[in-house]
Amino acid sequence: PYRDLEVIRNFRQSGLSFPSELIMVRVSDQKQIDRVIQLLHPRWVHVDVTRVDPASDDTLELIRYARQRGLLVQVHAEGSMEDWNRLAKSGASMFHTTDPASVLSFSRSFLHDTAEPR
Repeated sequence: PYRDLEVIRNFRQSGLSFPSELIMVRVSDQKQIDRVIQLLHPRWVHVDVTRVDPASDDTLELIRYARQRGLLVQVHAEGSMEDWNRLAKSGASMFHTTDPASVLSFSRSFLHDTAEPR
């Protein structure tokens, strides 16, 4: 979580070496994204979603913001396939889920629907 940002930074500064690809901090606003980039230079962030409205306009904007800043985005697969579609179209690259079969089915249809014609 974002609250552990300084702990992670201190580990790195103490000489503990690990690649940026292994760092993923959970964020909930643009200021947190900017701070995470400034301190850790990660490849990924985990954008918080709510169970009530996982694809809210604020969440979708935060995903787009992270992508514009060069980050890959992971989210929890809350809600419906329609929500997942909106999250993916906004730039979410990875879904964490308790229902892998449904997310796999969604992923296949999403990739098929968004594939460029040959």
